Amino acid sequence: MNRRSFMNSTVVALASSLVHKVLPADPYATGSAFAPGASVSPELNGYKRQWWKEAVFYEIYTRSFQDSNGDGIGDLRGIAQRLDYLKSLGVDVLWISPHYDSPNADNGYDIRDYRKVMAEFGSMADFDHLLAETKKRGLKMIIDLVVNHTSDEHEWFQQSRKGNGNPYHDYYIWRPGKENGVPNNWPSYFGGSAWQQDGPDGEYYLHIFAKKQPDLNWDNPKVRAEVFEIMRFWLNKGIDGFRMDVIPFISKDPRLPDMTPDQIAHFDTVYGAGPHTHDYIQEMYRETLAHHDVVTVGEAAGVTNAQVPLFIDERRGELNMIFQFDAVRIGRRQWRQHAWKLTDLKAIWNAAASNPDRHLWNTFFLGNHDHPRLLNKFGDASPEHREASAKLLATLLLTQKGTPFLYQGDEIGMSNYPFSAIGQFQDVEVKGTYTDQVLTGKVSAEEYL
Repeated sequence: MNRRSFMNSTVVALASSLVHKVLPADPYATGSAFAPGASVSPELNGYKRQWWKEAVFYEIYTRSFQDSNGDGIGDLRGIAQRLDYLKSLGVDVLWISPHYDSPNADNGYDIRDYRKVMAEFGSMADFDHLLAETKKRGLKMIIDLVVNHTSDEHEWFQQSRKGNGNPYHDYYIWRPGKENGVPNNWPSYFGGSAWQQDGPDGEYYLHIFAKKQPDLNWDNPKVRAEVFEIMRFWLNKGIDGFRMDVIPFISKDPRLPDMTPDQIAHFDTVYGAGPHTHDYIQEMYRETLAHHDVVTVGEAAGVTNAQVPLFIDERRGELNMIFQFDAVRIGRRQWRQHAWKLTDLKAIWNAAASNPDRHLWNTFFLGNHDHPRLLNKFGDASPEHREASAKLLATLLLTQKGTPFLYQGDEIGMSNYPFSAIGQFQDVEVKGTYTDQVLTGKVSAEEYL
């Protein structure tokens, strides 16, 4: 397929129109239930109508989307150049991956300065231009909020690592080691221990992800206040909400007990069940989000189906939606992909769609920046079936119960890059697991790749 919008020339155009047909011509006009200050929101099929329930979201991974200056790196000006294209697709809301200043140990999910734009992506003036142009076209924009951890180059951590006497020491989670070294047996998502020794006191800091991503100590009220101020900074610019990175992980059991073997096999559920997670998200809502007409969607790794209502029941004042990964990770155990059956996938979707509680609202997605292309995972990327398969999956994505999230390139049937060597990857998880699995002799490089 050439680079044109098959949304405008196939059944996907019909699917997109189905999403929008229940909205009035101008749902935000004065007198509309969606207009600012409207006191009553109508219901549809028993659900309270809100703009983000009837919108199509489109994730943009800035680095690989559109380069505006010829340096080979996508940037904010590049996104602005493609707004008319995105508008023509029927997209309503852009989700911009982290654009903050970062040393890029984890492709921007390690933030060095929350009030500064990554130099490779442009400047704050470029961000303001993109936001203004987005609004001018009647589109909305949400940004990533990454506050479970920072970069180890953030000024808070640079102060924290100076030792116990520093006022920022308690901004992060430090513990003395045990006889065998690390404080406990918690694993990192990216391989190895979740602890790294540092600083003059010989203590270890917690990093659930990379060593360069130390976890913030949300039990410290000063940390929460700092995060809320960061949120206000961007909300006051006029953004329309946040996608919240690994938000269930912000609270840790202060005892930091060792995990059992079964817990280590499913450590994401341990990290996603902290004792004060909901207290802190509710505080976040009261202090920041409740004062704006915005949307929040949380990355909910480690959250079970039974826990979902605690995060998104609209009566609780927490999040609007979450991403669960049962479908996109079907057949995957750790880094290995196993065969799966269509009936298994249908069971996952049916369980989510059949919940009768009208105070809950789902997301529906088939891929994102952390997962394989939907065409490779769920369809057929072969030349003879690629186009039909991509159209089928797009139609499926846009006609399910819940808010659809597309990833850039889904609309043109993009497929996985044919990686053949570890050096071709620019992903900290892939490289970390390679070190943990291949370089230790557990598996061969051929099997891993």
